[in-house]
Amino acid sequence: DGPQHFTRIGGTSVGGATFLGLSRALTGVGDFRELMRLAARGDASAIDKSVGDIYGAAGCTDLGMPHDLTAASFAKLSGADGELPAPASAPDLVAATLRMVAQVSTVIAIAHAKQIGCMDRVFFVGGFLQNNDLAQSLITTSMLSLGGRAIFCRHAPFLGALGSLAASLQAERERHEPPTPTEAEERWKQVRYANRTRK
Repeated sequence: DGPQHFTRIGGTSVGGATFLGLSRALTGVGDFRELMRLAARGDASAIDKSVGDIYGAAGCTDLGMPHDLTAASFAKLSGADGELPAPASAPDLVAATLRMVAQVSTVIAIAHAKQIGCMDRVFFVGGFLQNNDLAQSLITTSMLSLGGRAIFCRHAPFLGALGSLAASLQAERERHEPPTPTEAEERWKQVRYANRTRK
């Protein structure tokens, strides 16, 4: 609500390092730029199961849900229908991993935003999003589908550190500010009471 009013309301352990670690485990590729190139070529719908895969187009219409909404990440590789899935390609695996990370972050952000009433201004920060058009696009699309608005900042990798600095400076200012007259009177009353009880 203003430059002097800020609070951290939550976060998630699923982020850029999750994307990098899982993608490397799945494909053997450890270079971030190469992984993003793979993701751009991949098709996450070959890996993920959507609401449309479960209910069909007519069912999605009846439910009022988009057919391409992710129902279960990586579910097409589970073989739950009794059929052994075909080997997945590296681009599809990386694309599905990126979409999972983006959607998990979005769902958690939406939950917090609804709680405090700021669906129109949800900030996404971190080095993972810096110059990452693909991840930003996935988050923006997910936010819009859930009724929110994603905002990305120019200096996203440093906003956590800047927020910590601002909080520290604010706490330091409050520690050195002279007490208000009401606070001073209350402290004086406590001192006088303590002195009387000692006699």
